[in-house]
Amino acid sequence: MKLTCLLVAIGCTGLQLLMANTGKGQELKDVRVSMELRNQPLRAGFSMIEKQTDFRFAYSRQQIDNYKNISLPRGSYTVDKALELLLANTRLLYRQLNNKIIVYQPGDPASSLGDEATIMPEQPTEGTIKGKVTNEKD
Repeated sequence: MKLTCLLVAIGCTGLQLLMANTGKGQELKDVRVSMELRNQPLRAGFSMIEKQTDFRFAYSRQQIDNYKNISLPRGSYTVDKALELLLANTRLLYRQLNNKIIVYQPGDPASSLGDEATIMPEQPTEGTIKGKVTNEKD
C-alpha cells in the first residue's frame, strides 16, 4: 500500500513536469495604458507607461530630451500603439527585450545592438573567485 502511494505521488509529479510549458513575457500589443499628454516631454510619456505596466525604458537622455512638446489625445492604448504615436514625429525607434523597451536612434553607434538574440540577459555565473580584499590603507 505504501509503495503504491509512493508510485502514484511520483507519477503525478512527473506528469506535472511533462505538462509544463515555457512562460511568455507580456507583449506590447497585449498591455493597455490610459494616457493623455499636452505639450509635455517625451520622457513624461515613458514615465506614464512605466507607472501603469511592468515595462521599463532604456534610452539616451541626449536623444530623448530633444522632444519636449509631445501631445497625445486622452484614450486607452496598447503600449505598442502608444509608443507608435509618441515616436511618430521623431527619429527614434524602439525594441522590446523582455520587460525592457529600448528606445534608440537608427545609425547611432550605441544602438547597433544587433538582433535580440545577441543580447545576453543577466544570468548568474558559477565559479569561485579568489583574492585578497584590501582598502586604501593596505
